[in-house]
Amino acid sequence: MMIGWPIDYEELTSRNIGVITEEEQEILRNSTIAIAGCGCMGGLAADLLARFGIGHIKIADPDVFDVSNINRQNMARRSTVGHNKAEVLGQWLEDLNPDMKIEVYNTAINDKNAKEFLTGADYAIDGIDFYNFQDALFFHQEAYRNKQFVSLATAIGFGANVFTFDPDGITFEDYLGYSGEDNFSIPPEKYCPFLPSYVNSEIIDKVVNDKSTIIPSIGLAQALGNALLVTEIVCFLINKKLPISIPNFISIDLIDLKIRTNIGV
Repeated sequence: MMIGWPIDYEELTSRNIGVITEEEQEILRNSTIAIAGCGCMGGLAADLLARFGIGHIKIADPDVFDVSNINRQNMARRSTVGHNKAEVLGQWLEDLNPDMKIEVYNTAINDKNAKEFLTGADYAIDGIDFYNFQDALFFHQEAYRNKQFVSLATAIGFGANVFTFDPDGITFEDYLGYSGEDNFSIPPEKYCPFLPSYVNSEIIDKVVNDKSTIIPSIGLAQALGNALLVTEIVCFLINKKLPISIPNFISIDLIDLKIRTNIGV
């Protein structure tokens, strides 16, 4: 248990009131979010949701921080390099709000633990690495069975995209075009429908064709993606609006100054 200034929930969330009502804040306090992946998108999403006053957060990640994470992952810093991402994030969340229930899995979410991890969640976030398709598939399939919405965000250049899967809508597999083949890779255009004008398409080709090529990513785009992602989740929880769901999505680029909400725009 961390020792520090005592935290009162009403004071912690007092600046939310006026943007949302006290009744809506109580809904958030009684909500549970399951986040698979605690790196770029998952880590900051958890932070923002905790500051919003979400009462119960489940987080999972088998990976450790490295130096290259520092440019964009909010929990990555010199002192956390080499430490498990979920464990570091869990300690951070406890320091933000010690009364919040936090469940930490320092393993991947897969066919063996997806059911347990998603049990009781009001919403799920897919922050699983782009290359770990099979783990993401198990995560989405279990959420679909549970009638849970799943959102994920991606970043490209100075822009971001948010994709949400409605449990009564198009499945993760159908959206990606997966039909059970071995060694399936997520088509990059599914996570990046619009390539910004200033990004060289050869970079994307290398990422797809050469698995050793790292996807370039900056912190500003990750922050933008999380702002969009968390807005969708919070508004859904307090019944303000339904998420924009596949086949529609949200795409914003801050240099091209374009906002799109579906493939045809």
